[in-house]
Amino acid sequence: MNPKLHGWLATARIANVPSVISNVWLGIALGAWVCGAQDTRGLLLKGAVLALSGVLLYIGGNFFNDWHDREWDAKHRPERALPSGLFTPLSYQLRAIRFIGLGVIFAFLMGWPCAVAAGAIAVLIVIYTRWHKKAVWPVIPMGLCRALLPVLGFLSVVMKDGHLDTFAMARQLLAHDDRAFVMHDAHALTLRAVGIIALHAAGLFCYIVGLSLNARYESVPNPPALPRQIARILIFMPLVFIGGFWLPRDPIFTLAGAVPFLAWTIPLLVRRHSVQVTVSGFLAGIPLVEWIAAFPIAMALVPAGNTLWAHPVLVNTVVLPALAFMTGRRLQAVASAT
Repeated sequence: MNPKLHGWLATARIANVPSVISNVWLGIALGAWVCGAQDTRGLLLKGAVLALSGVLLYIGGNFFNDWHDREWDAKHRPERALPSGLFTPLSYQLRAIRFIGLGVIFAFLMGWPCAVAAGAIAVLIVIYTRWHKKAVWPVIPMGLCRALLPVLGFLSVVMKDGHLDTFAMARQLLAHDDRAFVMHDAHALTLRAVGIIALHAAGLFCYIVGLSLNARYESVPNPPALPRQIARILIFMPLVFIGGFWLPRDPIFTLAGAVPFLAWTIPLLVRRHSVQVTVSGFLAGIPLVEWIAAFPIAMALVPAGNTLWAHPVLVNTVVLPALAFMTGRRLQAVASAT
């Protein structure tokens, strides 16, 4: 492979891009479950535009990170593109600005609430990049960057003309439970929507923070026991937040969706691997977090008398996490995920 192309792909962390797309689609799927999946073409369009927004923000953040860390990388990661002289620091700085700016613009096309979420991600990127080599706490803004990706997709579906579409939410809720008349109250519907996306975002946030802390403490000699245990607990918190939400509603498909997550995650923690192999494995497993909710969401949206596979939105919800996982693993052979 051409060295410059490989350097570009490595800087972009191209192996992690499929998981970004999957993160955004989780929000789209949740929004469809909350408000009803009536407009298939519209949902697919929103998913495509916001996936592009999320990818641009992610790649821009990686270019900004490598630009900021160029002196540290010259000592510790000299194989990276900037220390090896393949590109100039200015070119990375400009690419970061362009990618992040375009990411916010594409989000704005789906409405100002999406633009606010994208802008928040951009700010968090700067905070994380500025301080991540100096302290442990920047894992929080890094985790929030990922957690806001499903929020980005969710807002595009549940917001209409800048306001929460409580009419669609009430209609969808009554379609599944005719005793839910108390939820007609706009305030109650708002709290319900916030609670749903917050639980799923929290699951993703905990996983990202957990894998980051686990990598940090595994890479130092004689790491303290308590932080390592906390990191491992955080990695499994998606089962509490996401699985806990769906288990009472659809226990069979929730448990089925959790099996791949457990089957992939437990061996990474039990077996002894290098830090890079472990972190790459956890990064590849990000879409498996979404698979915990994928089948319950899709099955809840299947119209009576129809099949799951007849609806592109539902097929995408089920297939995309698995496809993102497999594609991410294959791309790790092309360029490092870290």
